[in-house]
Amino acid sequence: RYLRTMGDPYRFFAASRPAVVGADSGEAGGGGLRVVPDRAVPDKGGEAPGGGHLASAATADRLKAVPPIVFSDSFELTEPETFRVFSPDGAPAASMVMIEKLANYLDQVELTLLSEVSSRAAGFFEALASYDRLWGEVEAGVRLIASMRSRLRTLELNLVHQPLHLPRLARRKANVSSLHDKLRLIQAVVQSQPTIAQLLSAADFPGALELIGSAQQLLQTELKGVAALVPMGESLVAMKALIEATMARDLLEIALGYDPDSPPPPFPVEVVASTLSSRIAPLATGLLHLDALNPPLRRLSAALKIEVKATPKRVLQAELPKHGAEDAGGDVAPSEAPGEKAKGLVAQLKDLDVDAYEDVMGKVGAALMVLLRRAAAVHDALAHALAAAAPPVHTDETTPQSDEPHPPGADGRSDEPSRSDLASSRAYVSSLSEETAGLILAVAELAADRFGRYVRARAECHTRLSLAGFAGACRVAEEFGADVAHVVGVPCHTITAEVASQANAFIERIHVDASKKLEMVIEQEQWTQVSVPVEFQSIVDSICSNQVPRATAPDLLALNGPDAPPAESPATEIVLEGAGYKVVGSGLILLSIVANYLQCAAAVAATTPRVAHVLPALLKMYHTRAYKQVLMAGGGVP
Repeated sequence: RYLRTMGDPYRFFAASRPAVVGADSGEAGGGGLRVVPDRAVPDKGGEAPGGGHLASAATADRLKAVPPIVFSDSFELTEPETFRVFSPDGAPAASMVMIEKLANYLDQVELTLLSEVSSRAAGFFEALASYDRLWGEVEAGVRLIASMRSRLRTLELNLVHQPLHLPRLARRKANVSSLHDKLRLIQAVVQSQPTIAQLLSAADFPGALELIGSAQQLLQTELKGVAALVPMGESLVAMKALIEATMARDLLEIALGYDPDSPPPPFPVEVVASTLSSRIAPLATGLLHLDALNPPLRRLSAALKIEVKATPKRVLQAELPKHGAEDAGGDVAPSEAPGEKAKGLVAQLKDLDVDAYEDVMGKVGAALMVLLRRAAAVHDALAHALAAAAPPVHTDETTPQSDEPHPPGADGRSDEPSRSDLASSRAYVSSLSEETAGLILAVAELAADRFGRYVRARAECHTRLSLAGFAGACRVAEEFGADVAHVVGVPCHTITAEVASQANAFIERIHVDASKKLEMVIEQEQWTQVSVPVEFQSIVDSICSNQVPRATAPDLLALNGPDAPPAESPATEIVLEGAGYKVVGSGLILLSIVANYLQCAAAVAATTPRVAHVLPALLKMYHTRAYKQVLMAGGGVP
């Protein structure tokens, strides 16, 4: 146990000292250990009993008498096995001899240890000297390392930290430049507010919307996340909504010619189409930029339809009293509600003479044409705005195909619009174009329908008019239909159909009267030759030269009456292509009726199809009646 207790520190000391190689009887005091770092090996001897390393063979000889078990690490006399070695069974338990032997063994070990210590004292002191020397060298090394560290810090400061300052300065410069750019953008957004206000005061809504859109784009991209600009973004959204509402209201007011919230004027306000288009174009462009043109168009279409329905009533209420008619009053159009007010308005229109009717209906048509021209100007302005906003259409032949991708924009997406966006934009513009075209057509159709209703209200009166009066009434309707067709570019079938219907009724009435009159004349015909006034000869000459006779039917009939003016040398025959023909009284009546038919066809073009139908029927009837009359009277008997 003593060897184990003292041996471990000694082995540590021997392992940490520098190598000292000496002879068995050298300075170290005889045959000693050869000390090398990290291990101690016997110089000449081998292993001691119990496994310990001995310094020399002499040491091993001195300890040869000691039992090997005492050198064991597990040596313990209290153990039964160990105690049995020194005190076998059957021997006295406390033999003095064994005690002496154990004391002798202890003395031999102590003497050996003392001998070894004394022989190795020089090496121990040499180790201490070497330790002191090494300690000095370590201190010098530490000082050298400290000096090197100081120099390295200086080099790091000069060669590392100062050069690293340059990238920091570059980054700081870039950050400051970026901050400056952000501040410039913020300044631009802030300074855009007065400019937007000035544009709004000048009614330049497209410019204001463009500035608002640019500011919102900056707030959503470059300036996104700036909390101080959030109220400005909300104010821009509110301003955009206000501009949209203002533009929609202004578009409706300019298109109608009056404030929608105030009562409409009695007569629509006429305006130059170019002026109206120039005022509507920026509003339409701004609303189209906001994708908000559909609601104003629908409101405008509804307002124009209401105005077209109400304008004829207001004009009639204002014009009928000027021609001696009582105040009809009422806001109900004919054939809409059969009340007393509507009957009064239509009844007073029927009581007008032809001249008054032409004047009143001319005013009604003029008022409707003002509305129609305003609608056409609105349509043209909207069409130009839509044509300017429509995206270009590229075909596969004209569109260059490139394999290189388009560079992305600031938000990471491509600046080139996608095909789906272009298709949706074209579809939106196309739908708006169809809606604007439908607007003018709907207004024109409604205007023609309203005008046709009042024309239809006098259909029965028109059939009883003279040719001049009927031609004047038809001329008012035909001129209105022609004006509508000129503005819209589509024939006005409503007015044309109504005029044709009344023309057919007028010709039918004339044909019935003429047929009855001619039948009566044929029945009373004496078949004697009569003189031929000059007017009848002019009728024949006009017909032969494919011209319309100028003399009217009443004038021709008056030539044979009791109040007929004296004729200047009347002829006895009608000359046709150099040949003379004798004439009876019914033949002159037939010529006057044919002249009247031709004058109807010339005065009112709508009567031509009916005249072409009834004139041959009239001639056939005269031929049949005259033939029977002649045969029944015995004209064929020799």
